[in-house]
Amino acid sequence: MQSVERAKEMARAIEKKLAELGVSGHISDISIGPYIITFYYKAGKGQRIRQIASLEDDISALFSIDVRAVIERGLRLEVPRVPPLDIPLKDINPTSGILVGLDKEGLPYTLDLDKVPHLLIGGTTGAGKSNLIHVLIRGLKGRARLFGIDFKRVELGMYKESFKVAVEENEVKELLSMLLSEMDSRYRKMEEMGVNNYRHLSLLPWICIIDEYAELKFLFKEAEKAVIRIAQLGRASGIHLIVSTQRPDSRIISPIIKANFPFRIVLRLAGAGDEKVMDCKGARRLIPPGDALANLKGEWERIHVPYFDG
Repeated sequence: MQSVERAKEMARAIEKKLAELGVSGHISDISIGPYIITFYYKAGKGQRIRQIASLEDDISALFSIDVRAVIERGLRLEVPRVPPLDIPLKDINPTSGILVGLDKEGLPYTLDLDKVPHLLIGGTTGAGKSNLIHVLIRGLKGRARLFGIDFKRVELGMYKESFKVAVEENEVKELLSMLLSEMDSRYRKMEEMGVNNYRHLSLLPWICIIDEYAELKFLFKEAEKAVIRIAQLGRASGIHLIVSTQRPDSRIISPIIKANFPFRIVLRLAGAGDEKVMDCKGARRLIPPGDALANLKGEWERIHVPYFDG
């Protein structure tokens, strides 16, 4: 287990390196989590925080691992623990919500369907997207009626006995049409009852998981229209989407998709362009698998998604 003394040694090394680079200041606090050690840096008088943050490559070289500098009410430096203190998924029991992972302090980080109606997931191959989807499904079972779209026939096939998974173009069209019909039907019922939320209908939420949105968009041209309509109207009717892609570039994630999917989980990304599309600076420095940045509660938080072992 990484000791407090080791963290203090790292803090002294950071201060020394920054001093060598002409920066005055000191580490004011240290937080040791199971996956991340966070160093809070207090800059000296006249020092520019943004300029210090730009030195994250120099600090990374100290520990031979990507360090992420975050400007948020000051400057903090996030250093991955090596090795991490791995916490099994079965040992994580949130008191409410759907488990997503653990925050920097090692506390459960959860998703609330009433506040996060749709979710956009992005990350390169090997970053941990599939594992995240399995963790989410584990938490959603029994709380929602699930559906899946998986053109690659890889990630969601194991659930075919549990819920409908569309893999052919005609199956996808039928599934999206069914989701739209159910959404419209729920709105009509809500109008008849004079209510504005599906909860009054005593119905389960429906959640469709789309694994690799890029494939869906290219193979089925009308898909984006259906996805956008559900994203715009699904919240009140309880029709939700979880959309995952390893290609979160501007060709795949259009401005209207971005606008309707403000809640996101981002694993390691390939470059600055993808970071810009996902509005998530620093995702290139995440350490696969499972290291992620999540914005489910109005601000980005670094989390770790535990390993799903079935």
